[in-house]
Amino acid sequence: MDEQTWDQIWEFASHLYPNQRAQMDEIRKAEELPEIPHATPPPIYLTRGGGAKVTEYIAKLQNYMNQLRYNHTGTQLFDIKPHSSMITLMETAKAMVRESVPIKCMEAVILAIYLTNGIPGLGRFPINFKSEVQEVSLLKGRKYFYHVVLGLAYKGKFGAVGLSRRSSLMDKPLEFTSLFTMVQDFQKAYSNCGHTVLKVRIGELVTHDAYSISPISWRGLTLRPMEDDDAESKKETEKFSTQLKSFLRYEKSV
Repeated sequence: MDEQTWDQIWEFASHLYPNQRAQMDEIRKAEELPEIPHATPPPIYLTRGGGAKVTEYIAKLQNYMNQLRYNHTGTQLFDIKPHSSMITLMETAKAMVRESVPIKCMEAVILAIYLTNGIPGLGRFPINFKSEVQEVSLLKGRKYFYHVVLGLAYKGKFGAVGLSRRSSLMDKPLEFTSLFTMVQDFQKAYSNCGHTVLKVRIGELVTHDAYSISPISWRGLTLRPMEDDDAESKKETEKFSTQLKSFLRYEKSV
């Protein structure tokens, strides 16, 4: 990045965290800083044999993203256009691995897709959340928040990987027997963080073809927890998850 971009990042970080200005100035003026450990993604060959090895790999993948850490600067470091082709997004993911810097939730989803490409039987699909904070004054007037994680489907179980400011809104173990139950678990986590979930949007399966020119399908099923009937939402979610499993049978790893 050029000097002007770095100045903008530092200026914005100072705006977000005014009490840390002195520490930021100290870092910027330092001639030498200690080496920051370079996080290394787990090798894909660990998934050979399937079963427990895949779930172990997913845990290592999440740990890798945790080591990268969530980017709290307020500035997304990688330019991601959601409707770009798969091949373009995968090139961005390669840059994330190479640069090994903190990332935000959207970047984490793209990175997780890149690092799970080619795992036989593993379905990946985006899950977007729109929430409303219950105490506006605590967050300087901001009312609505948007978040995304990568949902996973493997051997009849559901889980998720991702990054967030809150640990409870990042990943979910690959052990939920129902997609609806996992969505409810996210909703409870949001409630514990002082948020009300207004909308959940679940996308279609993401192809394993890293060279596809097709974009990710972010819209498949939309739920509005504050408006929809719980029984009807569960019915629609289970219907959609059945379709995901059906499509997964025909999805070929590349």
